[in-house]
Amino acid sequence: KVIKKKILKAVLASPNLIALPNTHFEDKRLFAKTSRVNLEERFIAHITSLNSRKDHAIYITDKDISVLTSECGAKYEFTNQQREVIKQVLSGSNISIIQGWAGAGKTTVSGEIVRHFLKEGYEVIGMAPTHKAAKELSDKIGIKTYTMAALRRKWGCFWGCFYPI
Repeated sequence: KVIKKKILKAVLASPNLIALPNTHFEDKRLFAKTSRVNLEERFIAHITSLNSRKDHAIYITDKDISVLTSECGAKYEFTNQQREVIKQVLSGSNISIIQGWAGAGKTTVSGEIVRHFLKEGYEVIGMAPTHKAAKELSDKIGIKTYTMAALRRKWGCFWGCFYPI
């Protein structure tokens, strides 16, 4: 027991570890590598900075939003809520998050948003939480899509602050 306590005390005193806030973990104490926390804080700072900018704004009206035709020839029009999301994302910040239930039309709405950005000459990349979701988004919308972990790694290498864990 004495040796375990000494090892634990040495590990907890390490500058390479940081205690995480105890918000969602009940009475458990969790730790992470300091380098990982620093990288994530910088990632959040860059995302926050991008989110405050408006230099990718495209202003459209309802008549600019396509009526889609399915593979079997059926016409599909966006709902009013979907049209508002499309217009808000295009006229908003540099980073947007679209969330909704399965079947709500997130991918279809994203495809229409991408169509407008590509039409204006922008490069568009997608991000999804898992490889399966990234592949589906890429296949359905036709853009390069990364998992969140892969994009974070790519971003870290680009900004010169990649810390392997």
